[in-house]
Amino acid sequence: MLAVTALSSYLYCPRKLYLEYVLKLAPPPKDILVKGSIKHKMFEEINKAEEMIVTSINKQTNVAAVYKRVYYDILKSVIKNNLEKLKEVEVDPIDVFRESWDIFLREARIRIKTVSDFIARNNIYGKELWEKLTPKYLSETWVSSEKLGIRGIVDRIEVNNEQYIPFELKSGKAPDTGVWPNHRIQLVAYLLLMSENYGRAINQGFVEYIDLEEKRRVVLDPFAEQHLKDLILEVNHLLHSEKVPEKVDNENKCNACGLKDKCFKLRQEYVQNLD
Repeated sequence: MLAVTALSSYLYCPRKLYLEYVLKLAPPPKDILVKGSIKHKMFEEINKAEEMIVTSINKQTNVAAVYKRVYYDILKSVIKNNLEKLKEVEVDPIDVFRESWDIFLREARIRIKTVSDFIARNNIYGKELWEKLTPKYLSETWVSSEKLGIRGIVDRIEVNNEQYIPFELKSGKAPDTGVWPNHRIQLVAYLLLMSENYGRAINQGFVEYIDLEEKRRVVLDPFAEQHLKDLILEVNHLLHSEKVPEKVDNENKCNACGLKDKCFKLRQEYVQNLD
């Protein structure tokens, strides 16, 4: 079964996908990828901790203090568990902590307000608060479809009165408007997978560019659905082909690619064989 991330990678660069999936060439670690994976792990852990935080709240609890303490501990733990990766790419863990703490304070404020406002309206605490609280958040949720032949993990799902809204969390630069095409196709895939898995139409979600504190809407329509299905066929064809795709005509992508040296060498060997 094809990973949704493979569809995203194909739109970014078909050749890079081929080198990684077919020729099994692994790029060296990059600082931006390592820092991005750490941020994803932090979000995963804070979503997992949500039930524990909410059920611990009583009338005497300082909600803001509890969230900040738990988030601080999670941040320290995740960075500690990734010290070797950070060392490989020569990134100072203290710098990562400072950058990430600002992001997670913003996330904490959103959840603190949600919980505090709900308590003010309903005057309930502990397990009852957790059971009735809306919205709730699911994290790192597996979804798949035998019919489509794809599977993936949704970063975050917001559940609000039986409505499910997926969020893809992305680090780094965002386009001036909308979302990058490879991010869009990823979310379209998750919307279809969730609709099938949860047995209800789920037609919209968001790409959240966490460094910019912006979320941008993606809508599932018949054109997006057909584009996804066509793309699945294209990617499967590529991964069963013996022909290496042409490189993308984008110097910025090539310069940022961890496989650029192996890619260039592969091209040289191909030209020499033709001679």
